Amino acid sequence: MIFLEEVLQVLENAKNGISSLDKIVKSEVFEKVIDAIYYTKGKIIISGVGKSGFIARKFAATLCSFGKQAIFLSPTDASHGDLGVISNDDTVILLSKSGYTIELQDIIKYCQSVKVPIISITMDENSFLAKESNITMVLPNLPDGFMQINAPMSSMTTFLTLGDAISTSIAIKNNLDREKYRLYHPGGKLGKSMTKIKYIMRTGDKIPLVSEDETIDNTILEMNAKMLGFTAVGTLESPKGIITDGDLRRFMSQKTDDKKYAKDIMTKNFKYVTVEMFLNETAQFLTQNKITSTVVLNDKGEISGAVNIHDLLS
Repeated sequence: MIFLEEVLQVLENAKNGISSLDKIVKSEVFEKVIDAIYYTKGKIIISGVGKSGFIARKFAATLCSFGKQAIFLSPTDASHGDLGVISNDDTVILLSKSGYTIELQDIIKYCQSVKVPIISITMDENSFLAKESNITMVLPNLPDGFMQINAPMSSMTTFLTLGDAISTSIAIKNNLDREKYRLYHPGGKLGKSMTKIKYIMRTGDKIPLVSEDETIDNTILEMNAKMLGFTAVGTLESPKGIITDGDLRRFMSQKTDDKKYAKDIMTKNFKYVTVEMFLNETAQFLTQNKITSTVVLNDKGEISGAVNIHDLLS
């Protein structure tokens, strides 16, 4: 391929840009940025133009998903009335590779007039933006684009990654855990994967259950009625075992008369999941153990529900 060398150079530039952030995130100015964002009582308002604008949108969206209120402000809309969205207790973050983006000047002037702090992220420490900001984070101005075309490519990858680094720091300071993250991100495959099994398990009379002294015939009827491929044996408060389709097949093939009740063919050391397990953990557990259904136990060892792998996929 005649263009392979240029493509590899683009990838190398991106790697160098991201690597340059190692020094940035260990710096004093990075700590100042994190503290400024963390202690902001109002919103984090992020703005940029062109490719920097797309990065700003993603930056704001990531902060929101981590529990920090943030919005993207279009510089053009800001100059036509949307500056009113900025409140005195907000912090504004401005992104510009050159630091001379003229469309940001109205935001800068407004923030200075109402004493709203400005954090700038740029690649020119002597730029207008850098000089007019309260905190300036200067990134290395490394080779960008390809051949003789200085397109914003690796530089935007660096900006994007820095936004993720800042967002990660805020998430950790906010003690973000999977449960909180699910509240902010309930939708899609990601949100569902962080849902706990207790919220979707089958409960009440949908749980297959027979007593230890139940006959095999009635046990089969219970399994057919609940259609989960198994039944628990005992009581909800004190489960003694489970009987699966496989247990029934083995019993039928043996044709023995000394096994008449559920307790005679149940598996005592059975596999189970717990109410606090997440759906992705539950699916992995079922798959690894080559089972499709089982009971859900609470922290007291009681049966709280039942689950089938299809429940996790629906």
